[in-house]
Amino acid sequence: MSTINVNTWEPESGTDLTLGASGDTITIPSGATITNSGTATGFGLTGWSVNGGNNDLLPASASAGIYLGVSSATAANLLDDYEEGTWTPVPTASATDLTAASGDPTGGAYYKIGSTVYIRAHIGINRGTTTGTFSITGLPFAPVQGNYGNNCLLGHKGSDYVYLAGRTNNMGTDSTIHWYNPPPDTSTQITGLTVESIVGASVVRAFNIAGVYSTEA
Repeated sequence: MSTINVNTWEPESGTDLTLGASGDTITIPSGATITNSGTATGFGLTGWSVNGGNNDLLPASASAGIYLGVSSATAANLLDDYEEGTWTPVPTASATDLTAASGDPTGGAYYKIGSTVYIRAHIGINRGTTTGTFSITGLPFAPVQGNYGNNCLLGHKGSDYVYLAGRTNNMGTDSTIHWYNPPPDTSTQITGLTVESIVGASVVRAFNIAGVYSTEA
């Protein structure tokens, strides 16, 4: 075995530098470090890169994911969709937006894992004299069209501790929570809860919302 001690190997201009040939093994001994100050190809996972100093893996395709809990590609174990962010719940009564309560900010957050969306939010309502069926629009993703049991959400009404059962629209994919108390009968189309039955005229009311729903059947 021969040893060559040099500080720099530089190919002739316009040529490539090749280490070894097909079938050879290039060994990096223990304690040695290869530092990349340029562009390296052919190393690591194909189709993935490191997101700068964060060391996060970044796929070249947005549809790429990672298989969890298995040692072979199994469709049921592929996590290829995750997102988190904020959303703005809009309380309505008979398709009319209710006035937001002063000093009681409205806002929400969501986490989407695959086709399942987890939401939470806070809303403040100054009802005035508005009447009609109470609902909340603005969900971050349209829910799947399906039966009543596919989606279930809960609302907590301020200091009265009255719980409202809600569902997304079973007849379509609008991004709306429809509220009921008690929960709707699975065999009957119910018109839903009215805003005047939960908030008095010219009364300010605060709600906390938490729920989960699906974007796929």
